Amino acid sequence: MTGIDLASWRKAMDICSACPLLMKCREELNTQLDLGQLPREQIVAAVLFSTTGRAVNRAELDDYAIRRGRTAASSRRPSSASRIREVAA
Repeated sequence: MTGIDLASWRKAMDICSACPLLMKCREELNTQLDLGQLPREQIVAAVLFSTTGRAVNRAELDDYAIRRGRTAASSRRPSSASRIREVAA
C-alpha cells in the first residue's frame, strides 16, 4: 500500500473481502497480532494497516488519506464500495 489512492485501497479491501481464503487469512492475522507483530502499510484480511500498524476501518479511510496528504476535496468522492457491508470493523 503506497500513496493516497483511496479508490485503490477500497478496491483492494473489497477484493480481499471476497477471497475464499479470507477466514484463514484472518486467523493468521490474529496470530500475528497476538505475537505483537503489526502489519504496516498494507491490507491484510480486508483491513488496511497504517504506517504504525494501526488498523484503519473503512469509515476512517477518507480521514486517513487526508492525514497522508490527500486533499479533502479529492477524497470525498462517493464510491459504490461504501455500500458494501463493512467486514473489518
